[in-house]
Amino acid sequence: MSTEPSSVAPLEEPNPPEADEPAPISRREQRKRARIDRTRDAILEAAVATISRVGWEATTMDLVARQAGYSVGSLYNYFNSKEALILALALKLMREAVEAMQRPLPASLTVRQRLELITLRLLEQVESSRGWILSVAQQMNQPVAEGEELVPRELAGLRDATNAILSDEIRAAQAAGLVRKMDPQLAAVLFSSVLKGMVLEWVFYGGEGSPTELAPLIVKLTLDGIGTHEPTLPER
Repeated sequence: MSTEPSSVAPLEEPNPPEADEPAPISRREQRKRARIDRTRDAILEAAVATISRVGWEATTMDLVARQAGYSVGSLYNYFNSKEALILALALKLMREAVEAMQRPLPASLTVRQRLELITLRLLEQVESSRGWILSVAQQMNQPVAEGEELVPRELAGLRDATNAILSDEIRAAQAAGLVRKMDPQLAAVLFSSVLKGMVLEWVFYGGEGSPTELAPLIVKLTLDGIGTHEPTLPER
C-alpha cells in the first residue's frame, strides 16, 4: 500500500567548489536525491497511466495524484502544473531515445543496416509509449507565452544529441557513397524530421505496419531523398 511521502522542497544547486574536483556528496544527500528521483518516477508513471486511460484533456493533477497514491499537495512539491508534467514526460522520452541510439551496434552491419537498426529501436520505443506519446507531441507543439523558451534548454540539448548521432551515421553513409556531399548536420535534421513525421502519422492513425516493416522504409525514403544524385528542378 502506497504511503504519502513527506513534503520535499525543490533541490537547490550547491555552490560550485573552488577546486577543480567536484564536492563529494554525503550518503545522506545521496539517499535524499534517490528518494526524490523514485518519487518523481512514480508520479510520471502515474501520469502516463492517467493520460493513457482518460486522455490529456481529462487528465488533472488530482487524478495523477490519486493514481500515484499521493496527495495533491505532495504532487505539487515535484510538479507545479500539468505542463510541467508533460515537459518531464517529453524529457523522459528524449532521454530514452538518446540511450537507445547510443547502444552499441554490431560491427558487421552496413551503414544502411546501422541506420535501420537505430530507426527500429526508436520505433519500438514509440510503440511501447503509444498510449501517451501523441499527447506529449501535441502539447509540446503548442504556442509558448511571451518570454518563455520556444524549446526548453534540456530538451533542445537532447535533440542536439540525437542529431549528432545521426550526423555521424550520415558521414559514414557519405564515405560509403550512399549519400551525396552535403552538410551532415542538415542531413541529420532531414532524417529526424522524416522520422518524426512518419512516427506521429503512424501513432495517430493506429499504427499500420510493425516497427520491423517501417524501419527500412523510413531509411529508404530518407536515403533516396539525400542520395547520390542531385535533385533536378523543372525549368521555368
